[in-house]
Amino acid sequence: MRYEQFLFTRNQERDFTAFVRPAALTNKDISTIGNIFNYVHEIARLARDFPSVYCFALGEYYLLVRHYNSGRRHAGRAIGVIEGIAVHQSEGGDFARALPDFMADLEQLNVVDTLPDLESQATSLSPVIIWQGSAAPRLPNDDFVGEFLGRIDEDRLFLPFSQRGWMMLRAVLSYHPYAAPPLFAFGTNSSALGEFAARGIDMDVVSYFNTDLPAYRSRATGHKSGPVLDFPWEDPEPAIAPSMAIRPPTGDDTIPEFLGERPKAAPAAPPPPAVTPRARLDKPLDLISDETPLLTIREMRDRIRAESQVEPPPPPTGFDPLRWIVRLFESLISKNK
Repeated sequence: MRYEQFLFTRNQERDFTAFVRPAALTNKDISTIGNIFNYVHEIARLARDFPSVYCFALGEYYLLVRHYNSGRRHAGRAIGVIEGIAVHQSEGGDFARALPDFMADLEQLNVVDTLPDLESQATSLSPVIIWQGSAAPRLPNDDFVGEFLGRIDEDRLFLPFSQRGWMMLRAVLSYHPYAAPPLFAFGTNSSALGEFAARGIDMDVVSYFNTDLPAYRSRATGHKSGPVLDFPWEDPEPAIAPSMAIRPPTGDDTIPEFLGERPKAAPAAPPPPAVTPRARLDKPLDLISDETPLLTIREMRDRIRAESQVEPPPPPTGFDPLRWIVRLFESLISKNK
């Protein structure tokens, strides 16, 4: 499996910047990521050894994201780090098999420490890296995973943002026969989840900062549809306090009607043809018809430069009255001579 890296953060000179970016990630995609994660305000509560972790599809890629407090500050506020890997959607099956390995060791997502000096760092494209790992061993709990797969079309699995929730998420992801990775947001809030939903990103597993107990909730209504009775791991740690949204809250996160909802000022565009989550996991969406070729750094830069160039306007064609008058005047003068 081939993957690229990304690093979005800020330093003392630049605001939110893609210091390292995959070649096919557009400026629009980067703005989308910035807007979504802007809704997670209390970054200081996210530790590097226990960060928020997301997996979602955007543009040409599946993104595996680690979000945490950098330890740096600007204007009195903690600066967050958004880093991880990007895999072309054409390799979704390989990514699903590799995902448990990355989840077992999140330091494989580390990008910021590979840069010598972030304050003087220029933006750059990521190299293409070949995954050399192997699939992590499964976390045995077939009954729990089987229930998740049986309910995935109708329900989302909600997990606590804790060690117990983390182990349950890893158990779900360690089920190897996925043709595409399950999408998840581990350590988020309803505002951020609503931003994902507004962009057609349909999460399968969600963990809010203030979720106490694992449960299933209806995708259609957000109402609780069933508990997770036989979760296999105890949680000795207290739940991390909930995060606050940057914008004024639209409702209480504990009220089912607001789970995953986003208020809309205008009628939304017609949704694309429905694809069930189970069908997506069994057969990934054919969003990329041809496998993206392996590119060198120079080829990636040339492609970005070519895409950013604007074609010059075509030369004027057809009858031009002003030019005809000038030519007529020149011909009359030449005859008089």
